[in-house]
Amino acid sequence: ASQHLSQIIVSCNNAVSDEDKDTAERIVAAARVLGAHVPPGEWLPLALEAVTAEKVSPPQRAAALVITAALLRAAPAGSLGGGGAGGASDPMGQLAAGLASESVRACDHPAVRAQLLSVVMNAVSGGGGGGGA
Repeated sequence: ASQHLSQIIVSCNNAVSDEDKDTAERIVAAARVLGAHVPPGEWLPLALEAVTAEKVSPPQRAAALVITAALLRAAPAGSLGGGGAGGASDPMGQLAAGLASESVRACDHPAVRAQLLSVVMNAVSGGGGGGGA
């Protein structure tokens, strides 16, 4: 699955905004499975790539945040801890840097703001393991 992870995350980002609620819920559930079984060091850079992209619409950014929140919610407790350097060995630092990027901070769309809160809540609640979306 790791070799196809980028493609899977892009597909989840695209599908989660489906108008059919059941489809969207299944996509979030699939993202949670990834978050539970794939180390954050593998999926976080890919998820943040979609969240921080400069040329995406607010609904696309919100969808990427939904998937990121789902991945974080299911991540094993403590899995976001790292060396504290903000690099690849520090997922929490990577996440903080991505969420603090200009493209995210400059977006005042209500859906983006709501999903950004879910991402932060899930990250703070222990590197996954509970809370939020």
